[in-house]
Amino acid sequence: MAKNLVFIIPAAGSGTRMHSDIPKILLPVEDKSVISRTLEAVSSYSSITDLKVSCVIVTTAELTDELTSLVKKTFPDLSFLVTTGGATRTESVSNGVSLISSLVPDIAPDDIVLIHDGARCLVTEEVINGVVSGLKASPVCVAAVPVKDTLKITKTEDNKTSVVSTPDRSSIYAVQTPQGFRYETLVKCYDYAKEMAVNPTDDTALAEMLGIEVAISEGDYSNIKITTPEDIAVAASILGKRL
Repeated sequence: MAKNLVFIIPAAGSGTRMHSDIPKILLPVEDKSVISRTLEAVSSYSSITDLKVSCVIVTTAELTDELTSLVKKTFPDLSFLVTTGGATRTESVSNGVSLISSLVPDIAPDDIVLIHDGARCLVTEEVINGVVSGLKASPVCVAAVPVKDTLKITKTEDNKTSVVSTPDRSSIYAVQTPQGFRYETLVKCYDYAKEMAVNPTDDTALAEMLGIEVAISEGDYSNIKITTPEDIAVAASILGKRL
């Protein structure tokens, strides 16, 4: 039975699509920064679970000191480490994985690790708990929602893009985070990524490459990722409706 729950929070993205000089994780959503709201969700979940919760934040070298100070001041009871990311998401998460045993010396193979985007600041306790619960029956579990739009498979030839086919959307899900792993499985996945030099945009894709079952738990359409300036306004609207 799992005793530990470690969150890995990738927060090293450049945020170029925000068109702002301020890193997107520090942009305000109402009265709190994006990363503060994300960490607030982690802290909130720690108060309702029997698991011992800790956190590895992976960020840029420029933000390391600022985020360390923020966590110490705002979340004094949260066990955490801050480290720098790599050139890709996979390298960044791998850096976080390598620190788990230092942060949690008694980490066990069946303990739980949740990878959750630092920019996905509206995640709820219910979504987190859904992934944690899903790991009772599967080594990997991801929060996801059914797609609402019709999707098209396309091809591009001679600078012209055209439709190839229309997949049945009833079997297609949009993946969110948290993406959950048993610790032993996570290490296996990231050892594989390093050995094969693969760089998927989705952590659970590594499990798929290894033939490991990936379960889906119910996500939430409000669990958006802050990517463009419009997302800040949408996030503020969602928060207003939650009050």
